[in-house]
Amino acid sequence: MLALLSDAIGGAPSDAQALLLRRAATLSVICEQAESDMAGGKPINAAAYSTSTNTLRRVLADLGLAKSRRAPTAAASKRLAGTIAGYLAG
Repeated sequence: MLALLSDAIGGAPSDAQALLLRRAATLSVICEQAESDMAGGKPINAAAYSTSTNTLRRVLADLGLAKSRRAPTAAASKRLAGTIAGYLAG
């Protein structure tokens, strides 16, 4: 996991980036374990899982690995235009 994240930021991380990469790798493992437990029908601590996933998201964002926004598909744009037109027609 650490190698994948390091590659994602271009390799050769600074000391500060290396710290964040280790935290992100650890949080990823924690989240994956919880997800595996859920899939297997085992109970998990939902609050701890939520905290871990949110913290992971923030660490990844700090590393510049935040999810990029996708452009809307043509179908979604058409639906939105229809919804707006219907609202304006009122």
